[in-house]
Amino acid sequence: MGCAAAVRRHRHVRRRIRLLRGALAVQKLKLDRAATALAVLGVAAHTAYLVTRWIAAGQIEILARERTGDVLTSMDRFWFMISHPPYTNLFDALNFVAWAMMVCYLIIERKWGLRIVGALAVALALVAMGEASLVTDKQIEPLVPRCRATGSSSTSGCSSSPTRSSRSARCARCCISSAPRRRRRSWAV
Repeated sequence: MGCAAAVRRHRHVRRRIRLLRGALAVQKLKLDRAATALAVLGVAAHTAYLVTRWIAAGQIEILARERTGDVLTSMDRFWFMISHPPYTNLFDALNFVAWAMMVCYLIIERKWGLRIVGALAVALALVAMGEASLVTDKQIEPLVPRCRATGSSSTSGCSSSPTRSSRSARCARCCISSAPRRRRRSWAV
């Protein structure tokens, strides 16, 4: 085999390698798009799940209010329906964290095209969902009476404000201020 034959063979091999690289790049692009489409589909399904869980939490809150004797107007019912996200236990909190990570990943991919972030986001979301599946308490519970903000101010509940946007902040402040305080240890002898 002569030198010219070796050069032709080498050119032929290099051409095949270029063609294979191009085919792999197209396949990789198709795989990336399929993975992104699957992530969007998963986030859409998870969003639907979170919305139904939110609605169920609102209905449970309304029923708990009616059991205590509160008379609710239609505006109150609407407010309790949308103001009580179901994040009162570990199961729902982990579900929300997994959903939020995937939404952030999709935003990052859309804005900057960083698909590599998806590997980390999916891994962390799977860990969060795996932990959530291990939680035994998956029931939605009504808010504790301390955090229920009613239309009238009371000493046992959180004080109400004319604007409902500050209600949760007031409730958090109220719950934190009523928590038992620990005494500081003095390290001096």
